[in-house]
Amino acid sequence: MDVAQAFGQTKQDGFDLSGAPAFLGFALVLLYFIVMEATLGATLGKLIVKLRVVNEADGTPIGWSAAVCAMYCALSMASCCISSDLS
Repeated sequence: MDVAQAFGQTKQDGFDLSGAPAFLGFALVLLYFIVMEATLGATLGKLIVKLRVVNEADGTPIGWSAAVCAMYCALSMASCCISSDLS
């Protein structure tokens, strides 16, 4: 069962995810990337292809502050490409 079905916001032509459920989904996605890269140095996809994000000096995972900074930079770059008018 997906989030839209769980919160009853499905429509005939798709779904509408807004408010608290949208915020919760967005927060979980952010936490996934931050936690995985801070602790393991990779997300599941990177682990499959044997890529890691590490400190150059010692090869350890990048840590919490660098993972948060990397996510902030990725979101900043992505926001330049996302239009607020989706119609």
